[in-house]
Amino acid sequence: MQKYLIFSVVFIAVFTMLQLVSGLFLTLLYTPKISWEKAATLPSHVELVGPNPLFSMAVSLISCGIAAWCTKWLVARMGRMKK
Repeated sequence: MQKYLIFSVVFIAVFTMLQLVSGLFLTLLYTPKISWEKAATLPSHVELVGPNPLFSMAVSLISCGIAAWCTKWLVARMGRMKK
């Protein structure tokens, strides 16, 4: 039961961190395509394209791999500490 709890906590932390970092990175790289002749008539709100499911799946798989490795490492380390 302890392994599942460690895995869940690490997975949630890594997934959240990767989502934040990738969101910041994608926001920094975003450059809108604006025709400056029509800039005065542009709406005041921004419409973003929906999320790409493959990107979310990739982040989930990377998070799962990192969480599995961290769980294995933490359980082995805690086992050594008990001795």
